[in-house]
Amino acid sequence: FSYRIESTGLRLLSTQRDDSGYYRCLADNQVGTDSQSVRVRVEGPPMAVSISPTLFIAGSTAYINCQIFYDFPQSIFQWYDVATNALLLPPRFTTLSNGTLIVSPIEGSDHKEYLCSASNQYGTSSVSQFITVHVHPQPGFSESNGVFGILDDSFSFSCTATGRPSPTLALYTPDGGEADSTMFDPSTGTFTTTSFQVIHSGSYNCEATNIVGATNATLEVGIRGAPPRLPAVNPLGSREMR
Repeated sequence: FSYRIESTGLRLLSTQRDDSGYYRCLADNQVGTDSQSVRVRVEGPPMAVSISPTLFIAGSTAYINCQIFYDFPQSIFQWYDVATNALLLPPRFTTLSNGTLIVSPIEGSDHKEYLCSASNQYGTSSVSQFITVHVHPQPGFSESNGVFGILDDSFSFSCTATGRPSPTLALYTPDGGEADSTMFDPSTGTFTTTSFQVIHSGSYNCEATNIVGATNATLEVGIRGAPPRLPAVNPLGSREMR
């Protein structure tokens, strides 16, 4: 707080926002004392400080706050996609008068950096922040309509999953147990056997899991065997002609 008292009153030097408040002038002499109060409001450009929160789950309604320090006079807010510099507009994006951005619903593609801009008659201030959007896992099989294995032949199928963070995969065999690690590679989602047997047929359940949750997908595996063998036929005996 820097000031100087002059004959005409009080002069504030290098006025700062903290100088806002009530001031009282007191005058006295041998006759008595009198005082007057005045409210001083220091106006200036806004100061954008931070954006919060920064983590959401896809499908929810996101409320993203733009934190402003000392907003006198009140600012007008705008939000931008940093990568494209595009202004965020309805219907999915709504900016409230207090600077809050509503995204309804927030999607996996909204996982990016955003900028909040606050402006008043004295200037503009902005702050940017990366918004993380977690996505529920979605597993699926490359052979979604079912597959068939041929007895005694090699056989394989794959389960893949999308989601954020990247899901981990587990495969459950028709008997309900988890697939043997020698046959199923969770890093690729591939199940392989070098000799397909009847026990390998049935319903397989692929489970994809991340911090958002878990989701399952099912694949039916059938059998195609070798053509049946015909029974041996003995040649007809010849009759002796008489």
